[in-house]
Amino acid sequence: MPNNKLENQPDVPVDEHERYHDAGLVVVKALLNAIPLVGGSLASLVEFIPTANQRNAEKATRFLRDRLANLETRIDVDAVDKEEFSELFQSYSRIMERTHRDEKLRAAANILANLLLKSGDQAKVSYDELDHLIRCVDALSIGAITVLGAIRQVTVTHPLGPNVDAIQFGQLRTTLPVDAALLRSLVSELQAFHLVAVQETGIRGYAEGEYDGSILRISPIGMRLIERFIEGDM
Repeated sequence: MPNNKLENQPDVPVDEHERYHDAGLVVVKALLNAIPLVGGSLASLVEFIPTANQRNAEKATRFLRDRLANLETRIDVDAVDKEEFSELFQSYSRIMERTHRDEKLRAAANILANLLLKSGDQAKVSYDELDHLIRCVDALSIGAITVLGAIRQVTVTHPLGPNVDAIQFGQLRTTLPVDAALLRSLVSELQAFHLVAVQETGIRGYAEGEYDGSILRISPIGMRLIERFIEGDM
């Protein structure tokens, strides 16, 4: 009978994508160095990329290690579907390559760790949802994630009590010192992933206050993303 454990797997060959990526950086640096005046400075920025990628990978691995240590008694590695783990790990790795932001790296680590939870654990989420959410984390801008957290914070500290699940755009604009047009665009980004529902007001003002009356509400899946994976409440 095949062993379903994930540890002690054979060494993986050098990734062809990684080899081509490194070769591409060499070409880019050579081209940038040919640019008068600023070429050398730009090339030095490109040289920083492998170092940044390594640091991101180390940080993400540390987040995952700490999360698994915290969940140790709730994990069942033997029951994990290897194909699902492989696919989710690839998404996790892509996030490591693309960002240095703790919010994304920690959320990705929490999503991967959730897959390892024992069947029946109250915090365990289906693979389909984990796959969807890790792709959301990858695709969302850091500004959109910040807005999601801000909406959550405003609802929790609302004057009418923490059970208020909807706020006005004007309240969000007061909380975040961000250009109103950019803030509305970030809300639309969250809306596109169905993480936030927006009820537009029929009355329009002018300039920055144009959308102040719109109602914002975090969707159930948006709430699971922020509570369980961004905040890490598992």
